[in-house]
Amino acid sequence: SAAFQEYEETAGTQRFIVGDTPENWYTPVKVLDSELALYDPKNLTDFINWSKEQCPADEYILLLWNHGGGWDPNDDGPKNRAVIYDDVLKDKGLSLDELVKGIKDSGTKMKMIYYDACLMGMVEIMAGLTECADYALAASHLTPGIGGDYNSLIYHLNHSTNFEEAIKEYCSETVSHWSLYNKPYDLTLVDLSKMDNLLGEIKLLSGYLEEMIPVASKFKEDPDSMTNDEMAIYQTLAQAIDSSYMYETNYYAYPIFDLQFFAEILALGEFNS
Repeated sequence: SAAFQEYEETAGTQRFIVGDTPENWYTPVKVLDSELALYDPKNLTDFINWSKEQCPADEYILLLWNHGGGWDPNDDGPKNRAVIYDDVLKDKGLSLDELVKGIKDSGTKMKMIYYDACLMGMVEIMAGLTECADYALAASHLTPGIGGDYNSLIYHLNHSTNFEEAIKEYCSETVSHWSLYNKPYDLTLVDLSKMDNLLGEIKLLSGYLEEMIPVASKFKEDPDSMTNDEMAIYQTLAQAIDSSYMYETNYYAYPIFDLQFFAEILALGEFNS
């Protein structure tokens, strides 16, 4: 963190081990150069391998805490869908492609990738993680600065024989705590083995939407030329969009849609203002 580079005990890029008692909760192990590029896949690979050497385990969780950029179709550049914006190095983030490469090159398939960051719980991001993790944990809304409660996470992992149940309890506790801030918050566990099936359904939905686009364009250009069937299609689409849950932030120029909500409204034809 740039704000802490002037202090000797927090200078550089630090690696440390968290212990299980107050006396050894923080054991500094290695201090690297402050300009170590956190967005370089090679450095992520090196960190994963170093962690496995320090604390061998049967399964691993990669936890990423920092700002999250989500997915912005208006700015779909190389650094899109990024996280861990390095404020020492001009706020360059770790993109989805860089994250996946770093994990793959370590030869480790994660039990879970945990985005403790804003806006990363999007299907456009989850779709890219299927080859490097079994699960992903992320929020679709903004998250408060306090982030997750890792004591709670470790507790539930240690006191449950069922991984999904442990994370379910953790999510419930975390979001309940966040709710004190009176904003919409969520934390969702995604089973990445189900993504291929979901993406197949989304592709089917996209096909229907593509068929609706010419009708919507025709309404915009010349509404008087619309047939009754075309007008019904346009009204269904417009009402579904208007009735869907949309999350608007100051970060994005457009609202984020709840895709499942939108698809259900479109299919059932039940609209609310």
